[in-house]
Amino acid sequence: MPVINTAFKYSARLTIAGLLVWSTIINNAVAQTNDTSYKSVFVAGFDLHSGTILKNYPTFPSRSMALLGQFNVGHQTFGHRSWHSDIKFPETGLSITAGTLGNQHVLGNVIGLMPYLGWRINNSKRWELNLRIGMGFAWFTKPYNEINNQENTLMGSSLANMTQMVLVAGIPLNKKIQIETGFSFVHFSNGHTRLPNLGINIPCLFAGLKLKTEKLNSAPRYMHPDTLPDRYQMVVELLGGRHEFGESTEPTGGISYPVYGLGLGIRWLPSRLHTFTASIEWNYYSSFYDFAILNRMTDHQQWLYASTIIFYAGHEFILGHLGLDTRIGFYLHNPFRQDYEANILKSEGGTKLINSNKLGFNWYLFDPATSIWNLRFGIYIKANLGQADYTGVGLSLIF
Repeated sequence: MPVINTAFKYSARLTIAGLLVWSTIINNAVAQTNDTSYKSVFVAGFDLHSGTILKNYPTFPSRSMALLGQFNVGHQTFGHRSWHSDIKFPETGLSITAGTLGNQHVLGNVIGLMPYLGWRINNSKRWELNLRIGMGFAWFTKPYNEINNQENTLMGSSLANMTQMVLVAGIPLNKKIQIETGFSFVHFSNGHTRLPNLGINIPCLFAGLKLKTEKLNSAPRYMHPDTLPDRYQMVVELLGGRHEFGESTEPTGGISYPVYGLGLGIRWLPSRLHTFTASIEWNYYSSFYDFAILNRMTDHQQWLYASTIIFYAGHEFILGHLGLDTRIGFYLHNPFRQDYEANILKSEGGTKLINSNKLGFNWYLFDPATSIWNLRFGIYIKANLGQADYTGVGLSLIF
């Protein structure tokens, strides 16, 4: 029970932190200025998505068609914030998703909350082609349980990340209503915070209706010229996260271990929208330390043996006070995992012993475009190649 309570408390805190970061998307996008020349088209829609979970492991639960209902509400931006013009005036909003996963007894149901951004990618007057991307959180009713649900190797926790990409074709019925159909892909993962975590991937076909308010007038889209000069900044980052030690499916029922880290980097801001970063990151895994001591894997400098050092090259999209942060890197120091793969798992390990990636969202205290120094809070998933390693948060000083 203490282990479960600790994991639940951490998951709850991580959820709150993530929702706080994501809620600023709605505030940034929907908050209006006093200038009545800025007009918005508000939209709402309902889609029904159907598909089958992709098999990604030899031992896999049986499943039939998954059925997900999704309600979307948002608005079309016209330029009352500078980042609207920077990323081509997206539709922005919130999606609520609920449904069944194709095996009620083992996989149960899911409900998700996810902010999204969407773009029209054609110019036809007769029909629309749109791309919509979202990321948020989902809650599963029947995660893995050692006693009564051992078959669910896909999801080891109730709380998980939800990411979706949707390609939408729409045909207007009149000025306010259009029918929609298309293809969607949704991914669920708990970021290795609890095992098992094979993850859930569902390609879907969908159909639905979209409603939109009439535009009050033909207000233009306002451009905001980017006058930000090139500049460089230093970044010092404190990192913390949790994971359950093991592979994607085992061992289960273990301890959720803390991970600590420190990063140092330099970043280049060539424009208001983009930043590029080069950094060195050190991580200390308490799970590696305990396993190494228990199995006598080394007798010297165990803390260093349980640490990793990674070089990252990264890019961040800056949307007002928010940033979408992606990093690709390689290990400079990874002794525990190398020994563990070779001597415990009896495998070569391959590229995942070399490559490390991070994907996350940042929130800035001050406007990054104008501030000399800044504080940044981030939430992210770290992976080795395509396998999640841990879910974490970061606090950065930028100067």
